[in-house]
Amino acid sequence: PLWIIDPVDGTANFAAGKPLFAVMVAYVVDGETQAGWIYDPVRAMMAIAVKGEGAQLDGRPLRVPDFKPDGPICGRVNFGSFPEPRRPALRTRFRDRFMIEDSLRCVGQEFLALVQGQFQFRLYNRLWAWDHAPGVLLLQEAGGHVARVDDAPYRPTERTGALLCSGDIGLWSTLSDYMQAD
Repeated sequence: PLWIIDPVDGTANFAAGKPLFAVMVAYVVDGETQAGWIYDPVRAMMAIAVKGEGAQLDGRPLRVPDFKPDGPICGRVNFGSFPEPRRPALRTRFRDRFMIEDSLRCVGQEFLALVQGQFQFRLYNRLWAWDHAPGVLLLQEAGGHVARVDDAPYRPTERTGALLCSGDIGLWSTLSDYMQAD
């Protein structure tokens, strides 16, 4: 068993006095996240996920809102996950099709926003367990879909490959196909 703790996720925000930071904790057994917590101390908001038992936000069951394919699709993309020669064209393609927002510079806050439907997807290029283990479980237990871009499952013991997170498996598949197309 392993406890993974990020006491101040969004350290640069915290140091700059911005309210976008979180405390993140995950409990991992045999390379699988069994439980995760994300706490927003500014809003006194606690999200909890237990593998196979669902997710909660402030003690209430948490489900990702239904995806509306006819509405705007908004997300955050780290283009560093793609080879340098592909980045300019992909930036243009993504911005032409989706509303791309800047990173919140706090993965915990991004997972909280994603499970509440404030945006529909996020692509990360760094797979640090302290950033993703609790949030991935939270999103999965709330009904979302998370996998590496190569469709391999996320495991907190692996640090390679881009991670695509979405509140809807259909949107996840569309985005994955979109990234693979030339």
